Amino acid sequence: MKEKTFSVPSEDLYLTTNIPEGGLPEFLTKAISVADEPAQQDMLLIGTLTAASYALPHVRILHGMPQHSYYPNLMSLVVAPPAAGKGVLNYIHRLMAPIQDKLRRLGMTAVIPANSSSAAFLDLLALNFGAGLMVETEMDVLSQIWKNDYGNYSYLFRQAFEHEAIRRARKAGGGKLSYTEIPSPRLSAVLSGTPNQLKPLLVSRENGLASRFIPYMVEEITPFDRRALRNGDHLEANGALAVFDELGQELRQRWEWLSKQNRDILWSLTDEQSEQLGDLFDDGYRIALEEMNLPTCFDATVKRLAVTVKRIGAILTLLRQETPTTAENQESMIQLISPISPISPISPNLPSVLYCSDEDFRTLVTLSEKLMRHAALMMLMLPDEAESALPAQIKSGIGVEERTKELLELLPETFSFAIAKEKCEEMDIAERTLKRWLKAMVEDKQIVRIEKGEYKKL
Repeated sequence: MKEKTFSVPSEDLYLTTNIPEGGLPEFLTKAISVADEPAQQDMLLIGTLTAASYALPHVRILHGMPQHSYYPNLMSLVVAPPAAGKGVLNYIHRLMAPIQDKLRRLGMTAVIPANSSSAAFLDLLALNFGAGLMVETEMDVLSQIWKNDYGNYSYLFRQAFEHEAIRRARKAGGGKLSYTEIPSPRLSAVLSGTPNQLKPLLVSRENGLASRFIPYMVEEITPFDRRALRNGDHLEANGALAVFDELGQELRQRWEWLSKQNRDILWSLTDEQSEQLGDLFDDGYRIALEEMNLPTCFDATVKRLAVTVKRIGAILTLLRQETPTTAENQESMIQLISPISPISPISPNLPSVLYCSDEDFRTLVTLSEKLMRHAALMMLMLPDEAESALPAQIKSGIGVEERTKELLELLPETFSFAIAKEKCEEMDIAERTLKRWLKAMVEDKQIVRIEKGEYKKL
């Protein structure tokens, strides 16, 4: 088979250029209007979608066979050269400010800093009933945290994507045990950084974390823009700050309204839309693996991208819904924010099922095609697992490599190869990699082999 590489004109990768007029809700149209460069408009679209995914409680999507319930929460990753405009993502903090202010008055928080230890990350997530949003324009902040003694919690991102229960037990003072459980974590995250910051965060192609992010890759270097020297339009009534302040108030109102629904709302494609989207993913999957010679681990990316696209569809639909103005009640909001304590509705209820409109579906088709290209491009930028898990790296002076730390934390004091293999399957780690890791950890005296296929931590 003739070998092909991923090469398309840069303009073919822009998300927003092919979306027809009216293809986005007015909320998103306003958000991207503050930029006129296509790449920056795309970044604002991704960032705003991700923030909105946090602010849509009581919305569910069914996916898979057997079907599994998902919430709209998105994880996004923007990779671009230095000074390519990634700073526009800081407007997401402005967008979230009204919700964050509301929660702070209740002793809670929406935003979780990337510069958090694993314990602090879990505590903040638990404080907000399992929901949180991380916004970081320098992704190496997170990868550095995962390297040091504060703990690698990349596995928590993987669990949160599937809303798998997170449990933690630790010894507290006086020999007592502290136990934390988050039954259904709902984490939204938008991270950005340069290509050099990508590998330390995702490690390799086979790392299951890569397939859980919406990837947006910017390759070209933008020319110098003379307008940067002028006084900014943020001082104007319709400038970027004013736009995102207005959108922030609208998002808070929508968040409060949906919090007051007395049941979950199901979002769904129609049968015809499901068939059309299935054809698109089938075709993209075939081209990626057969014509572009991408590794078989791209299979996981395609399957999880299908979940992500449906999540985007739910966000588009919910952002089009009219939001009634309702009186606020601080005492009831504590109950309303919790997904496990529904109360009588204070505002009109939505239908129990919301279907994707034709206009939103056309947008989903466009985004699906583009995002699959971005995912393939990111896959080509990452090394194979073998490159990132060599014994020399495990025994380097920096310390135990991030994923082996994570694996050791998940294993009991005495464990068999079968148990280690089971944990590695949960972490999307190949069996051949596990064998390499175990050999290196024995040599490095982190574990000892007590008999064939049985190990003990040192």
